[in-house]
Amino acid sequence: MYNETVVRSYRAAIDAFLADPQGYVFQQEWLEAIEHLQDPKRELSYGFFYKEQVY
Repeated sequence: MYNETVVRSYRAAIDAFLADPQGYVFQQEWLEAIEHLQDPKRELSYGFFYKEQVY
């Protein structure tokens, strides 16, 4: 369920950008759907993206 939600949110963000790159606006509900399923003991971060992953 978690992976499906992440991929679905990511796909929605990509589709929104491709539909209107100049008017693209991040939709908070994309992130909220992921946060709803996220294990509260593991925070969301951009660590992997920026190579700052903490284990």
